[in-house]
Amino acid sequence: MSDIKTPAELTAFLKSQIASDDVVDESLYRYVIYARKSTDADDKQANSLDDQIAECEQLVTKYRLKVVKIFRESVSAKEPDIRPQFREMLNGLYKGRYDGVIAYHPNRLSRNMKEAGEVIDMLDKHIIKDLKFPSYTHNNDSSGKMLLAVTFAMSKQYSDDLSRVVSRGIESNIALGRYINKAKAGYLKDRNGFLVPDGRNFSLISDIFKMRFDGYTNQEAADYLNENGFTRTNTRKGKTYTKHATKSMVGKIINDPVYAGVVMYGKHVANLTDIDGYDFVPAVEVSTFMAINNIKDEKGLITLARRHKRRGSIKADLMRNKIICSECGNSKMGGITTKQLKNGKANYYYYRCEDDGCRLQNKSTRAKVFVDFAINYFKQKPFSSLESYKHYQEEMERVQQQRVLDAKNSLRLKRVQLTKADKRLKELKSNMAVEQDVQLKQIQKEDFEKTNNEIQSLTEDVEQLESKIEATKASLLTYEQFLELFENMAQIIAKTKNMKQLDTILQKVFLNFTVTRKNVEEYTLCEPFASLEPLNGQSDANCAR
Repeated sequence: MSDIKTPAELTAFLKSQIASDDVVDESLYRYVIYARKSTDADDKQANSLDDQIAECEQLVTKYRLKVVKIFRESVSAKEPDIRPQFREMLNGLYKGRYDGVIAYHPNRLSRNMKEAGEVIDMLDKHIIKDLKFPSYTHNNDSSGKMLLAVTFAMSKQYSDDLSRVVSRGIESNIALGRYINKAKAGYLKDRNGFLVPDGRNFSLISDIFKMRFDGYTNQEAADYLNENGFTRTNTRKGKTYTKHATKSMVGKIINDPVYAGVVMYGKHVANLTDIDGYDFVPAVEVSTFMAINNIKDEKGLITLARRHKRRGSIKADLMRNKIICSECGNSKMGGITTKQLKNGKANYYYYRCEDDGCRLQNKSTRAKVFVDFAINYFKQKPFSSLESYKHYQEEMERVQQQRVLDAKNSLRLKRVQLTKADKRLKELKSNMAVEQDVQLKQIQKEDFEKTNNEIQSLTEDVEQLESKIEATKASLLTYEQFLELFENMAQIIAKTKNMKQLDTILQKVFLNFTVTRKNVEEYTLCEPFASLEPLNGQSDANCAR
């Protein structure tokens, strides 16, 4: 590794390792084929299951995939939880017996929101590692999942699109040299988000790299920082405080490539020394950084890349990245601890600040702190005024109009496709009646079956869109229902034990909570609730902490 001496060379290698982790060998996956038709009547869709499986098997042959089981089902997918073969397949995926699913089209997997959402959730969690369709191209990335969700009757589109936009924003900021989190020890963030040396603190950080290179221990380096008045700055609160350095803190600094000019954030890697308009000052040379960390070969660099990638792993899903440390302003990392009780096991969510420069580092805040705050908040009936309801009504009418318009446009397209398919079916039927050539007649028969299946599918789509339009028109709450919902919200939150459901409820209303160890210091509401709150006279001052 003696040939890696500059930030540019270190950046290139780390990028290559991050990218290599994303390469997947699909030949190792265990796939299942799932085929479904909407009825078990022998005279309807008679050959559709065999046709679907044949198309899927052609895909299997083309990509040399391994299929371990075939599921066949003659049940409609319009209603959830009524397909035993589909549920058996999902259970096998949950248990790790299978890795991927092959189906003729996404609409064979689901035509209802519940099961469509479950499939996409399994993709998000890598329980389903891959989906393939002979009649539809799916990529297992944010864009692919968004398009799949649209095909599953336009559910979950917003969240996947938001995820892609956020990821693109992060990548753009890092490429411009803007540091995403709080400034690293020894640096400050200027108004452009650039890391700039923090005067004497930067010199102290540079010194401990030299000490470690000369053979001093992490503990000796920590003692040096403490003896020389090392400080950190909370730019959010505008205060500087003395930071007690520890052996662990020094270890993290010494191991962080940002001090050598290379920033890593998830899968994004950038060379800070090679960005126009940004004169980044490294605290240590790349060669010294590698020597201190005993990186002598490619294996050592791979370990470095993976170690930093693991730091971004998610441990808990309740209000993920929405719990803010009151001391340093960074998001707290969520975690779960399991305790054995007399009547079984119980999971407890906690949130811990992992910022090396924070006074509350490794001090935990229980989820109970902000959950109890939310319960107390709703007990005060913050959205019970008539003005709040009128604002809600105006906003929801606007949203409804857009949803109905989108559904009508989709419905119009489906009806045009259905008319064309009906016409094509009649022409095929007429041609089959007079065709004498056996081979041509067989081809026409296959086309007839495929067209018939297409008509069945389009008919189901039309019915679903018609139902969606009617349901959307009727979804606006009355004033009495609006009051009842928010009057019961505190009780709903208190009784919800499922963390995923609780997360959904809280994130609909609260954008984030800023917390001390035992209290909520501040909160931010999502729209339209942020606009509704002032209409009812609610404020931070009259919301009990």
